[in-house]
Amino acid sequence: MKPAVAAPDLALRVSHLHPGQYAFGSLANVSISIWLCQATEPAASEMKASVDEIMARYPNGASAILWLSAGTELPTAGARKHFVDILRTHGSAAGEVGAVLAGGGFWASAVRAMLTGLKLASAGTVNFRVEGDLESLIAWFPDAHFSRTRVHVPGAALAKAVTDLLARTRQQDPAPGSP
Repeated sequence: MKPAVAAPDLALRVSHLHPGQYAFGSLANVSISIWLCQATEPAASEMKASVDEIMARYPNGASAILWLSAGTELPTAGARKHFVDILRTHGSAAGEVGAVLAGGGFWASAVRAMLTGLKLASAGTVNFRVEGDLESLIAWFPDAHFSRTRVHVPGAALAKAVTDLLARTRQQDPAPGSP
């Protein structure tokens, strides 16, 4: 068992922000990805750069939280390739991966199937769990993250970071010429 590490910096770092579309950030050694639109190859490439940077800062392991808004189209083939590359490259140092599917029905079933396919394509090296809301994810994620990475990130801090990044992502860019 790895020893516990010192208390992490609990400031949200935003690495990529595209209002109305997607954003990537981190809180300590937890990557946070917000998807309001379909993941494309260029967007997934940005996500990979964000994850690579977090893994460079935390070589002993990091976890990830994904937020997918209801009705978001499934990722393109190029995006899925990047996701598999992320899982294969960092799978051995991965902590937990938790996804929030903010929607239900056939859409959620299709996304769950796609996520299962990604896990299988990555040789199944990552613990992956899907929830229907942030509260359900926060109920288990901090303890699971700690057990795999030995870094304690409080659930309240994680919830705040996800909701803050989600709110920033949902903001639309101002119209050209507006103050």
